[in-house]
Amino acid sequence: MVSLKIVEESNSRLAKAGEGLVAVFLGATSGIGKATLREFVLHANKPRVYIVARNASTITAQVDDLRQANPGGQFEVIEKNVSLIADANAVAATILARESKVDLLFLSVGFFSLDGRQGYTIEGLEASMTTRYYSRIRITQLLLPLLNAAPQARVVSVLAGGREARINENDFALSEPRSFGVTAGNNHVTTMMTLSLEHLAFENPRVSFVHTFPGGESADNEKFLRELRERKVGDAVWSHTQEVFARIK
Repeated sequence: MVSLKIVEESNSRLAKAGEGLVAVFLGATSGIGKATLREFVLHANKPRVYIVARNASTITAQVDDLRQANPGGQFEVIEKNVSLIADANAVAATILARESKVDLLFLSVGFFSLDGRQGYTIEGLEASMTTRYYSRIRITQLLLPLLNAAPQARVVSVLAGGREARINENDFALSEPRSFGVTAGNNHVTTMMTLSLEHLAFENPRVSFVHTFPGGESADNEKFLRELRERKVGDAVWSHTQEVFARIK
């Protein structure tokens, strides 16, 4: 694990990146996302920050705190429910209309339930899979022009990088009744996330993509992922993902 000293040194370098870093946070209303957002604001020089939240009124105090922490910063809450891909599309459209670059896209939105499947959204997708995978990939894909326009853009997805495991290659959406479970769902979205970020990284070498897990890693994962790459499972995952996006406006 990276030492606290290295993390603090890395954070301190944000001030040297110049004024006006643009950051987009999904999942920053609690937990790791919220803490990361505050550290970013404390160290960045007059940043412009977009915070995506389901209910803007619930984070008024949080935004006020950020403004006090960095009076030169600009903060905007985009009120959307990213368990819907259509809302992820709308978030991206808002940012594309206002910015010429995005320096940081931080993705920690999502949930999983110990009770298993939580039902389907109006778009026909399982809700926890949408927040942990589909919407994250969708907004990343749509913001690629702005990410590529930044000098050193980073996309950070906090999920379970390093914990990849076998997935159901015959049912990527886990729509079959027996496909979904707590462990199966977690393994599935984790591996799909890694494979899709690898796809994006290959096509966008100027952008750094990170899939991280706030815990340990499995030593066997690279061998497992290499086998998936050899069988082009990542291509199949990407094709499935694009098919889902194509049917949702």
